[in-house]
Amino acid sequence: MGERLRFQVLGPVRAWRGDEEVELGPPQQRAILAVLLLQAGTPASPDRLISAIWGEAAPGRRSAWSARTSPGCAACSNPATRPR
Repeated sequence: MGERLRFQVLGPVRAWRGDEEVELGPPQQRAILAVLLLQAGTPASPDRLISAIWGEAAPGRRSAWSARTSPGCAACSNPATRPR
């Protein structure tokens, strides 16, 4: 099944697969991952994620932002879909 991912959320958000650090992408993507990790097992809507990251200063085009950012979060956990 492959090696499990390990995450660090105190300090910079980081992840490892075995001994290899996984590239998690830009800061907003890392922030989303941190929110998801801290809510482990609880579904999070795009509105919830946007609110957790920006609060009242959320971007106007939320659907475009979540469509652009979500695939990157999923790709970092799956080595088969990660860009090389």
